[in-house]
Amino acid sequence: MKRFDARKWASYVRKHNNPLVVAGDGCDRIVLEGTRLGAYAARVAAHLGCPVAATGNTILELRRYDGVRVKKMWLAELFRFLQDGSLEPFLDRPPDLLVLIGYRPEGIHGLVASLRNIHTVHLGPGSLGVADKTMEETTLGEWKRKLDDFVEALSSGGSTHDSYPGRSTASRTRVSGPHRAG
Repeated sequence: MKRFDARKWASYVRKHNNPLVVAGDGCDRIVLEGTRLGAYAARVAAHLGCPVAATGNTILELRRYDGVRVKKMWLAELFRFLQDGSLEPFLDRPPDLLVLIGYRPEGIHGLVASLRNIHTVHLGPGSLGVADKTMEETTLGEWKRKLDDFVEALSSGGSTHDSYPGRSTASRTRVSGPHRAG
């Protein structure tokens, strides 16, 4: 397995025209040194100017972040629509890349292996061998550092989503931290 290189991964992700972040239940439950995994999902989506398919109750976590376009979907529903070509109302066209975060490899292995013509990046936890790119097994501290480096590489790579056709200005809003009801 190739070692993680944040700049190469960011370059790989930016090559795709229509990414979709897919956030699993780990985004609600996992906190890495004070940062929720859901915050990483929100930041990646913001830097790519793409929506988030939030499975399970992850939508509750992701709605806390301003500037994130999010829709609740069941994981099986998402993969069914990816395989049969039907579009969800929140997507203009089928995604060419899924950025998966918050899923244990054993929970999504079969679904990812069944995909055709869609690239996959798995940001953890754990290592998903059937993904085009996947984090290797690591400590929580090292995983957080890699996620921080990846988000930084996405943000420093220039205006990534401006070059994608069909991006709305609404998707270019900056993600701020969780908003508080006031």
